[in-house]
Amino acid sequence: MKKQIIILSVIILIVIILVSISILYFRKNNPPVNNQISIPRVEDTDISQIKNEIFEKYNDFPLYNSTVVKREYQKVNNGYEITMTLKDPIESLIFWYTEELDELGWELTEQPDITNQQLQSLKAIKQEMILEVKAERIDELTNVSIKFSKGELE
Repeated sequence: MKKQIIILSVIILIVIILVSISILYFRKNNPPVNNQISIPRVEDTDISQIKNEIFEKYNDFPLYNSTVVKREYQKVNNGYEITMTLKDPIESLIFWYTEELDELGWELTEQPDITNQQLQSLKAIKQEMILEVKAERIDELTNVSIKFSKGELE
């Protein structure tokens, strides 16, 4: 009986260790995706200021956060522009935006052309906010431009 308890204890310990290793591996290789702007550390104060303005003015704005290779922020005429380079295919990005914008109460004013695998865009509004997403697939990367403002986009 004592030997069976020891064997059972060892088996339970091994299972706990394997589950713990699996959880750690999954978290490391699959970071959580959320609907908030992911802001990398940047030393340039102008860029940091622009990002802070984006957070203050557009707190209900989804930002694709999957396989981002590069992301830049800038102020443009009446609003802001975020440019990104992704590893994901264009369809994944557009599908994600269509779903997320709908969930957050945005109204699509220009539907994406799902037949075009190389170039797609969509436009949406929510109250006085306007959002435009343009994506182009070049080689193995997707280049994305996201413009948004309160009022007219130029």
